[in-house]
Formats: sequence, structure tokens, C-alpha cells
Amino acid sequence: MRVSRRAALRQLLALAATVPVASLGCNSRRPPPPPPAPAKPRKLVVFFLSGGPDGVLTMDPKTSAEISPWVDNPLPAENVESGHLRLGALWAPLARWGNRMAIVHGVQVESANHFAGTWQFLRMRRRGVMRTPGILDLIARHRDAPLGAITVGNLFNRTYTPSWLPLDGVVAPGRLRQGLSKFDDLPAAELRELAAALRDHATDKTLRPADRESYQRVVVYLEGLQKVGKLEPQDWKIPLEKSFPDAIPGMQRVLWALEHDFASAALVYFGFNKFDSHWANLERQREANGAFVPAFDRFLTELQARRNAHGSLAEQTTIVVAGELGRYPRINSDQGKDHLPEISLLFMGAGIETGSRGLVLGQNGKDMMGLPMDLATGRLTGSRHVILDDIGSTLLRVFGIEPTQYGYPARPIEPLIGSAS
Repeated sequence: MRVSRRAALRQLLALAATVPVASLGCNSRRPPPPPPAPAKPRKLVVFFLSGGPDGVLTMDPKTSAEISPWVDNPLPAENVESGHLRLGALWAPLARWGNRMAIVHGVQVESANHFAGTWQFLRMRRRGVMRTPGILDLIARHRDAPLGAITVGNLFNRTYTPSWLPLDGVVAPGRLRQGLSKFDDLPAAELRELAAALRDHATDKTLRPADRESYQRVVVYLEGLQKVGKLEPQDWKIPLEKSFPDAIPGMQRVLWALEHDFASAALVYFGFNKFDSHWANLERQREANGAFVPAFDRFLTELQARRNAHGSLAEQTTIVVAGELGRYPRINSDQGKDHLPEISLLFMGAGIETGSRGLVLGQNGKDMMGLPMDLATGRLTGSRHVILDDIGSTLLRVFGIEPTQYGYPARPIEPLIGSAS
């Protein structure tokens, strides 16, 4: 049966009358649409405290009642509270950042060896091989900064990953300066000539793809120097800086690279085994942390103050701080502490959930050994301990990358991941 136009119009108007006005978009009091999801982090900076900080003096202070009598705990009266966190005596000056920190305790690395521990730490997974990409490599692969992942501080075979790019530092344990910063003092004309020659050479079809990529990254750096100018070092007036002559300039170099959007990820290698306190533990930890803490505090301040086209560097940068292994809680005959295959890690910045007063996940028991934790809830339950691979999965997920595509377990630490990730 055919329906006239007039009848069809009447049916349409009758149907419209039954639909709530708000659903037709005519209600001026309708709540505004939700804001767009915040952008995922763009930068990752990892501070590598070579040798491993003493947890009870830094990230995991304890009272005497919280530990076994044999656990060395020399400075409990100097620990401080900051929000939900407690910081050990040697990290007390960082208390003003406590509400922006998240700390994960009891992470098993399954290595008590510096070389293997460093190898694993750079990949945030256990049992990697030379061709296994580092966690910074993977994250840089999903970002667009031309230099990808960079390394500053001590430069040698422990820090190698397939996309390793030394920006500024020395070859440990010597004092031979290496990295692209060596080009800083070249006149502009020479920079142009060298960049042109390398760009031309990169077109050689006989080069391996990895070599061609290396040439191209150097060209980007040389051309970038012509546009933004070289880094002008500042005197941060860091105590004990002379014991860490490469780390402080390296941190400034990282800020410079992030500010000019040259790099997506950076490793700051802080002191060649300086935290490795097999003897005179308290004295050596005082020296190492006495340089790191004020330098890190200054780095965080600079990160807040500096900006690029995407906003403040603090808003777009994720930070991780840890060593490759921990310090055994019992003092030895040399008043030192030996190796422990468990670590605590500090997380800050973009994509990290800290709440309003800081966040602590996991717990070390009375013997300073990690307790099992449910990665989905953060509760201390079950029988599974947190492993280094879980940290790698978490960082990839923070940066919006599916960890299983790179062989990491699909088990990120959910409470650590901010809502923007």
C-alpha cells in the first residue's frame, strides 16, 4: 500500500515526538563531551645507578621493628616521610618530589653479576642476547625523534644495544671522551661539509642497513647543531661532582637533546660501579648518592622549566631510576654490602600513576627480600614475585606499545600505569 507524502510526514513527526529532546542535540544543558585523552608520553629517561644503591638508605628505609636484627640499618633516625612514601637518609633531599614519585619494591632480576645485570637492565628483561633490542630502542622506534635513543655518561660494552648511540661521555674506566659531542667545536662550514659528505656516503648501496642508519643519524646531529647551536654547559655546583665528571654534563646534554626534540629516549649512566659498595658501604653510598641526589633534583627542576613545541619537558617525559642489582642487607667483614638479585625502582613523570601523595607498590619483608604481589591490583598476595620482565611490559604499555609483540609478558603492573597511557 502506498503512503502519501503528507501521511509519511505525519508519521515522522509523531515518531520524533517520542524521542527525548536531549538525544536530538537540542538541549543546551547537555553536559559537554569528555575532553580528549591526554597524549601518551613522548620521552623516556633512565638513570642507571651503576652498582646498585643501598635500598635501606635510599628507596626502602626501615625502622628497627620492620627488619630482622641482622639487617644493617645505620641511619633510621634520618629517614623522612613524603606523602605515602618514605625516603632513606641519603635520599631525604628529594622529599619535595615525593608526591610525584612511584616506587616498586622487590623486583627480581635473577642476576648478581654487573655485566649480566646491566645487559638485562637496559632491556628490562632477563636472558637477553646481544641482538636483543633495549627498552629505549623499542620505545624510540615508536616515536619520531631523529636520533632515537641516546646514551650519556660511561660508554662501553655493557651499555651496548642494537641501536646504541653514544651522545656524550667517556669510555670506562679510562678518560677518552667519545660520542657525537666531539663535533660541537667544529666551525659551521666544516659541519656543513661533513654532513654533506656523510649524507652522500649513506646512499652507498653496499652499506648494511644498520650502517646506513648510523650515518643518517650522525648527519641529523650535524645539521641540528647548525640550527640550534651547541650545548653551553652550566655549573650546577653539585657536591662531589669531581668523582662523577661525565654524568653531570651528560644530564645537561640529555635536557638539551629533549628540548630540541633530537631524542626520544636517553640512558644516563651515573658512575662506573660507584654504587658497588663491597667495602665501606655507608661511606661509598654517601659519596655516590651525595652526587646523584642534588644532580637529579636539579634535572627535575630543569625538566619543569624547559619547553619545546609539545609543552613542558616534564609533561612529556617518563623517568626511571634504579641500578642493575641491589645490595645484600647484611654487612660483611669489610663493612660493605655484597650483591642482591633484587632491586627497587623509582618511576616519575608522564604516564605514571602516583595519586596525589605518591605511590608505593610491593614490599620487602624483614629480611629485605621482596614479597609476592598481584600485578593487576598491587595487593601483596599470591605466590608470584615481580620480575624485571614485568617492568619492561609496564614501560611499553605506558608508551602505548603492546609488549607481547616484542616477547615481553602480557603482565604489566596495572596500578602503576596512569590514565593517559
